[in-house]
Amino acid sequence: MATIQEHPEQQLEQYIALFLTKLVRIIQIIIPLMAKFSKDHPNVFLFFASALVVYVTWRILCNMVIILRRLLAVFVILGISFVFLRGFNQVFYKDIPLLYRIVTQSQDFEVVLTKWTAYLGDTSFDHCSVVLGLLTSRVKELLQLIQARTNTARWT
Repeated sequence: MATIQEHPEQQLEQYIALFLTKLVRIIQIIIPLMAKFSKDHPNVFLFFASALVVYVTWRILCNMVIILRRLLAVFVILGISFVFLRGFNQVFYKDIPLLYRIVTQSQDFEVVLTKWTAYLGDTSFDHCSVVLGLLTSRVKELLQLIQARTNTARWT
């Protein structure tokens, strides 16, 4: 007789339930042992508990520093690209003061984001078109240089 196979999600559910029941039983055994050990050897228990707290705190602080460093790197890259795309004078003399005024008006985050994106949408096209024109002219010059070199290489 063929057996009906269970769905993989049901098998996973059974494994998780088995794991959790075993974990609860282990914790039920460990907690009374720790309580008895802390009564019998309070100084040793305090030393190990303090060492564990210091270690966990140190690891959390190290991870927070790593996250902050990565966020800072992302913000620096975004800032540099923003300055490149919009221009130094535009960013530092118009965009940042306007963003500061919008944020300090103590409005909702949605309102701030809407005003800021509307401002960027109204003012970004001019500088982006200048950058795009500069890039296309550089690409045309490069293509002409490559074409000239290939033509001279054929005749020599």
